[in-house]
Amino acid sequence: MSENSFRERLGARLERHVLRTAVDMLDERGTELDNVDHDLQRRERELHDRFARAESQESEVEHRERRLAELGADDLAGQPRIDHLIRQLDATEAALGQTRAEARSELAAARDELQKLKARVRQLEEDAHRHLINQADLARRESTVASLERELRDREEALRRREGGWWSGASADG
Repeated sequence: MSENSFRERLGARLERHVLRTAVDMLDERGTELDNVDHDLQRRERELHDRFARAESQESEVEHRERRLAELGADDLAGQPRIDHLIRQLDATEAALGQTRAEARSELAAARDELQKLKARVRQLEEDAHRHLINQADLARRESTVASLERELRDREEALRRREGGWWSGASADG
């Protein structure tokens, strides 16, 4: 009985150890995921700030263009300078559009990476759970095998005692 309870306690300890290890692994993965999430949130805030600044500059340029049109800037002697400024504005807008496209692409890639990490964490959790179940099943099987071994040894010992008693009794008669 004491050997069986020892095996059960050992199995329970193994199970607790495996659980603690799995929890530690999940905590580490959760921390990594939190760090990635914080980084993504920071990047997203930066992108929103850049978009807001770009939109503010765009509205300012549009306002200036309207003011120039209202003032009749077409008739001014500085028309080549205005044309140059408009070309620079167009180039700036093109660069801004490219930056926006890159930022959107980067944000989409970061979201994809986050989804992959979440899937990986989910897979690790499932693997840890399966491992835990396998460890517990293994501990139960070991306990059962040990109980059966003990029972067989007890039966074998009982058979030996009976055979020994029968054999020693037969030799005493002969």
